[in-house]
Amino acid sequence: AQEDSRRGQGSIFDLGGGDDTPATAAHTQRLPVPAEEFDQRELLRLEKETLGLYVSEHPLERVRGDLRRKTDCALTDLERRRDGVTLTAFGQSLTHDARLIVNKLARLESELTELRRNPIRTLRAGAPSYTGMSLLSRPVALIAARHQQAHVEIIDGIAGKLFDMLMAGELDFVIGSLPDRNLTDEEAAMLHVEVLYPDEVRFVAHPDTIKGGRQVPIEDLLQYSWVMPSKDSLVRNALRTALLKQRLPVPPATVESSPPFIGAVVAEQPGFIGLLRSDSAAYLAQRLNLTLLEVSPRIPLPPVAIFRLRDSEPSDLAVELFALVRVSVRTLFRD
Repeated sequence: AQEDSRRGQGSIFDLGGGDDTPATAAHTQRLPVPAEEFDQRELLRLEKETLGLYVSEHPLERVRGDLRRKTDCALTDLERRRDGVTLTAFGQSLTHDARLIVNKLARLESELTELRRNPIRTLRAGAPSYTGMSLLSRPVALIAARHQQAHVEIIDGIAGKLFDMLMAGELDFVIGSLPDRNLTDEEAAMLHVEVLYPDEVRFVAHPDTIKGGRQVPIEDLLQYSWVMPSKDSLVRNALRTALLKQRLPVPPATVESSPPFIGAVVAEQPGFIGLLRSDSAAYLAQRLNLTLLEVSPRIPLPPVAIFRLRDSEPSDLAVELFALVRVSVRTLFRD
């Protein structure tokens, strides 16, 4: 032990020795204690650094009230999914606005580059094929004739697809129907809608199949072959719902195609019933000498309208096209 002391070494047993031992003297040295309390932020930093956790309080404690006012749920309320969590309504709104801004900037950049090369005014419109054929063909032709430096692009698609493209800023406007679902309050607030006419399912036939001028019960049509649009169309869904309510069988589609081909098949041979929307039915009946049947019960569809984003004012070219479309509507349904 004396040798260890001479060498300056000790053991744990030396800690209990007298006050005059070197180990005890070193052990009883006191570090200076600051006279003032640590700043709260510094105290929290030291707690986290030293202990790995916060002791006195959590850094977010002081903004708890602000967080509650700015959010509509707690973390425990979020729905966990395989790919993360679902956004709150506020988060969805911000995400939509951000996507809209990015798409608009991309379009503006593309249009600016194109304008530098060629000063052509461009319209990007969405319209289902039946509306494009019956309502937009003449207005677009007139616009092209009057403004040779204009470029009109008509995007074909079903209502849901066109609505999504409009909301994403990829289209200037849509002429057609809103999607067959309930819009959210946020979506409805963003839209400017001008209804052109109420719509319904219409039936056309060869003059030798059924004579016009009388009411035809829908069950009387089930004996014929049917020519219809695609299964996911609003027209097919509306027909299916109406027949099920009447407890009638849903007829299969002998031919499934777009409106122009539906009209061509019905006009070519007796024995077919064509299923169309009111605009394409009126258009094809006039041009192909088809019988436009009055069927009961009537099957309503969402109205056809011009809809665009409320915060995007239409260009002069779009306003001119809208006026021509209104004339087409009056001409198409004048009878």
